Amino acid sequence: MEKLCKFDLAWRGICGKSTVEESDYCEKHSVVKCQVCGEQATRECSYTGQFVCGVPLCDNCEGWEDITKPSGSWGFLNHKHRRKEGEER
Repeated sequence: MEKLCKFDLAWRGICGKSTVEESDYCEKHSVVKCQVCGEQATRECSYTGQFVCGVPLCDNCEGWEDITKPSGSWGFLNHKHRRKEGEER
């Protein structure tokens, strides 16, 4: 049985292409690293402002809104990426 890529594309779903040897990801996604920590990325950030964020993230990292600052204009002004709280490296 063919193994399919499990990379989660923001607002589109699972990639579903054939994986490379000994990987859960296709050729394209097997080399994508998390922008926060450098581990294997498992998904794209699905935050939306005037467009979809799309930053590659692993299961231990997340997109978040810094609500301590004024929102200013709509979009990505206060959108950031970080390790999830309580996650150790």
